[in-house]
Order: sequence, then C-alpha cells, then structure tokens
Amino acid sequence: PTDMVRALPKVKKNSNVSLYYTRPDHLKEVSDAIDKPDYFKAYTLCVTLYESYGKEILVSQFKGNPSLAQDITDKLSVSATIDLLHKHGMIDKGVRSQMLSVNDTRNDFAHRYFSQISPELENRLKDNTLKIMKTLETVKGIYDKLDKEEVDKVYFHKKL
Repeated sequence: PTDMVRALPKVKKNSNVSLYYTRPDHLKEVSDAIDKPDYFKAYTLCVTLYESYGKEILVSQFKGNPSLAQDITDKLSVSATIDLLHKHGMIDKGVRSQMLSVNDTRNDFAHRYFSQISPELENRLKDNTLKIMKTLETVKGIYDKLDKEEVDKVYFHKKL
C-alpha cells in the first residue's frame, strides 16, 4: 500500500481533520475543454485517458501473469495500446480507427502548438473533435466493467 493508504486510518481518527475527496469526472473535463474550445487540453487529456484506460483494460487480460502484464503495458505507446485493444476484440475496427486518428491529430497538434497551425491540421482538429467523446465513452464503458480489485492485484503485483 502507498503512504497515503497507510496514513488514511490515522487521519480519519483525528477529529480536527476533515477529508473530502471528489473523484474527478475526466470525461466532463474533456467535454468542457471541447466546449470552450480548448483543443490542446481536450486532445491531451483524451489521449492520456486512452492510454490509462486502455492499459488497465489490457492488464485485466493478463490475470494469470502479473509480471508480464506490467512489463508489457509499461512499454506500450498509445497507438500500440489502441492496436492491442482491437486485436483482443475489446474495440471494433471503427473505434480503433477513430482513436488512432484522434491520437495522430493530438501528436501533430502538440508538436506544432507554438507554431503556425496549418489549415489541414485545423480541419483535422475540427473533424476529430467529433470523435473524442464517442471513443472515450466506449473505452470508459469497457473500463467501468472491469473488476478494479483484480486489476490492482495484477498491476501492482511487484509493488505489494
């Protein structure tokens, strides 16, 4: 367990300390960024969520071999994570294609953020923005069905 997990019982016993924890709604953060529009934040957070949710989904596939799960997922790029989700039948070809398109657009955008954005990239930003929420909802739906306790056992096997 982490230091925070070990400290929590002690903190709870202290009547002078109030604990508030609000679980962030990452999809709402992405949606709000799209509405502003803050495309840099929307694309960056979206692709980070692809990676985070995707790796946990993949880890759930390696229940019998925790060290293999961690070794493999630690080294995966976002596009490799997306490809493996498709290969293992977790997402269909259309979702894979949309996720890769969003990821590629995010990469181009991030590397040109302080320079001139071409009309072609601007069009890709607009086109792919429509795909962000749909693909995130798909991946999060798969993630939400996972047994988080089992995933944690596999993913944090080396650290426990």
